[in-house]
Amino acid sequence: MKVIQLFITSMLCLFTLAPHLSLASCVPLTDEEKLDNAEVVVEAVITQIDVDARTTTLTATVEKTIKGDVNETVTFVTSSGSTVVTSVDVSFEEGARYKLFLYRDSEGQLTTNTCTGTVALAASTEGTRTIENSDNKNITVVAILIGVVVFAAAAVLIKRFRSTR
Repeated sequence: MKVIQLFITSMLCLFTLAPHLSLASCVPLTDEEKLDNAEVVVEAVITQIDVDARTTTLTATVEKTIKGDVNETVTFVTSSGSTVVTSVDVSFEEGARYKLFLYRDSEGQLTTNTCTGTVALAASTEGTRTIENSDNKNITVVAILIGVVVFAAAAVLIKRFRSTR
């Protein structure tokens, strides 16, 4: 009985203390589909990040407009300010360059995520070079590793419990 109580306590602590994760996956899209699905596509530098309890509001200075009608700056939101971190959230950094594929959410605000095609861009004098945005993959890997460790610990505890009977 103590083993089961220890297991339940461990699980409660793990899920209470760990950040809330929501794993999702993207439907693979071609570059043409990403462009068609987006209302606005720009290359821009993030100039301001405002985080509140539900969303992150970002402002970016547009360097190049690929699709859509935008001013010199564009403002958009992401859900990464919320308590739930998803595997499709983009981690933005102030001063960094991004190729943004933006669409309107249910409230009419421009928004994005990694499924739309949004990626970080590295500065280069020979054009634009895409760099991998691995933050979301790290969240997925950590969640999987935690699951494996919890499963293995549960298996060991159950085996020990059964062998003591």
